[in-house]
Amino acid sequence: MKKKTVVFSLLLIFALIILGGALFLRYAFSPTADDKRNLSFGDAELSVEIVNGSFVKPIIRTYELEEYQSFSEAKREKIQNQTLGKIEGDIPCVYLDGTKESLKFSFKKDGVKTKPDHDPEIQLTSYPVTTEDQEPERVITGSLLKDEKDEYFYMLYRYRTQYEKYFLETNCLQLSYEIDGRKYISIFSVHTSNPDADFFNNETLKEPIPPEKLY
Repeated sequence: MKKKTVVFSLLLIFALIILGGALFLRYAFSPTADDKRNLSFGDAELSVEIVNGSFVKPIIRTYELEEYQSFSEAKREKIQNQTLGKIEGDIPCVYLDGTKESLKFSFKKDGVKTKPDHDPEIQLTSYPVTTEDQEPERVITGSLLKDEKDEYFYMLYRYRTQYEKYFLETNCLQLSYEIDGRKYISIFSVHTSNPDADFFNNETLKEPIPPEKLY
């Protein structure tokens, strides 16, 4: 009887290990859930609309600026990595087709749509994505602009040298803004690409094309 109990316990432990492993793999290799995409750890919330690109919503993390600045470098890096998603296709791809507005922004405080006290500042970090690109990450800073409807927008460019007909860049963005005298920061990431090139029929360019924007 005792031997049967031991065997049953071992089988149960083995089954639990298999189940735990399956659940972990399912979580690790599945897209970020909708209810985990836009998380605010304060009373302000940022929404980002992709004007021309994939329908995937960006993964956004919003904090009060003072709290975010108190985080360790490792925790900030972890937050940024979260916004990059878990699998390919988990973050939106913006098509650089020359349209005026690449991203549109709206703000809420306590669930009510509102406007920042001043024009939000943006910091974009563009990372090398090919073996040919030996340049370090590039940081671009600026402010959001307003359209004729008094809505905020930002235009994205190609920030790296283009070595192939098809390109895909990775950009991490930080938006700093103030609402009712309180400062906030939102972090999210997007890919950028050219809509007129075919990934499956890609080819190396004879002459690399310099970045569209350097600062």
